[in-house]
Amino acid sequence: MSNTSFMYDLSAGNCVGVGHPDLFIEVEFEKEARCVCKNCPVVDECLITGVVGRHEGVWGGMWLNRVFSHTLRAKRSRKAFRERQSSIAAKLGMTLTQYLAAYGEGVKGLERAAEALKHLPA
Repeated sequence: MSNTSFMYDLSAGNCVGVGHPDLFIEVEFEKEARCVCKNCPVVDECLITGVVGRHEGVWGGMWLNRVFSHTLRAKRSRKAFRERQSSIAAKLGMTLTQYLAAYGEGVKGLERAAEALKHLPA
């Protein structure tokens, strides 16, 4: 069941208007989808929406599935997730160390940070 209270406006995303309907949901297109996500202006918000909403497919440049926390064991996934955490920390006016101390690691930390992001002035 999706938690829609964490949905962000993703209309400025690089994925908007991409014609291939399966690009972000089929694992065989993961590499192409990640390329679309590179330098996207809403990549952090997209990842938060995907993780907190328990969505599957490519969200925020990362492949998500129902067992997302287990995918973080892969070195590449951990590195990409850490980069997203650093970016979110900057949006919150924090260093990565401060972010991790305040919100913690993994998906639960991302959910707590998402709640804080919702309360930032636009």
